[in-house]
Order: sequence, then C-alpha cells, then structure tokens
Amino acid sequence: MVRLLDQVMVPRVPTRKERTEIERMDHRMAQPNQARVCAESTVYTVRVEPQGIELAARHGETVMAAAERLGWKWPTICHGDGECSVCWVKVIDGSAHISPMSEDERATLELLPSSIVGSKDSSPVRLACQARILGDATVAKRGVTPQDGARYTPPGRPSRRRPDRVCPAGCRVPPPAPRRDTTKVEDDA
Repeated sequence: MVRLLDQVMVPRVPTRKERTEIERMDHRMAQPNQARVCAESTVYTVRVEPQGIELAARHGETVMAAAERLGWKWPTICHGDGECSVCWVKVIDGSAHISPMSEDERATLELLPSSIVGSKDSSPVRLACQARILGDATVAKRGVTPQDGARYTPPGRPSRRRPDRVCPAGCRVPPPAPRRDTTKVEDDA
C-alpha cells in the first residue's frame, strides 16, 4: 500500500546554475535547428593575457568551461555557479563577441571592489563562468595555470629558468645540486 505522502511532489526552487541552463535551453528551442547546429560547431579563439594562453572555445561555451576542458585551472570558489566573483576577467578585445550580462552576473559583480570594476581603462569586467563566447575575444586574468601544476611558458617568451652560469674563463658552471638532509644520525651497530 502506497502512502499518500510518497505521491505528493513538493516543487523546489532551481539553483542559479539550473536557471541559466533552462534559459539557454529555451533560447535554443526558439532558434531554427539548422542554424543551431552550424553555430555550435564553430570554434573561436579566446586569448588569456598576460600569460598568452590561447583557448579554442566552442560557440556558447563559457570562458572558464573552455579553459577547464583544455586542461587549465581557472581560479574559482563556486566552480561555475556565478556566486563567488573570483573568476572575474577584464575583456580587453571582442566584448561584442561575448554574451550579454545576466542580472545574476551583474549582482555578483557588485561584490567586487570599485578599483576592479570601475578602473581607468574602462575594460568591461565579466565572470568567466557566465560569459559565453560568441566570437574571438581577448581577456585578462592572472592565476590561470595548467591543471597538472607544470609551469607554462608561452611561445616566443623567454623561460624563467636560470641558464647554466658561465665563469670568466668560459667554462660552464652547472646549477647547484639539490640540498641533502644532513641531520640524519647513523646507528653505532
């Protein structure tokens, strides 16, 4: 026998991420199917400065999702919910190729200090987890690193690794060897 309480469905309020996904799906349903297939298969280049990282972002994909898909770790706390404002970026070029800002994103950006949002260079500030790519763009964000923790040196830039030193006589001096732990005490056995 089934209890009556098991059959009652209590509606739940969707999260911000779920609302964004629902809005995106509603937008897709309003477009003709053929146009949607062509647009979604398009890949755009998003350049992340000052590192010089180039991301191949799919049409409609967020900046942060494209970076994570390609093996980059993007600074964030909420992991794409649009609530922490840690993933903010300055759009240097191609602001017309990024989706319009939602009210939720605008409210989250109000958490940022005015020194970031209202800076002198007047570059628009967006959340990387909410800004969807609609064309080529360039953004500025510090702290984007490879997910494997390796150091990234963009093509054409010198490496930060110190080369071997050269003595005045012209001989090469190798870098110092790693230090060994000298605090071990040997047994008298």
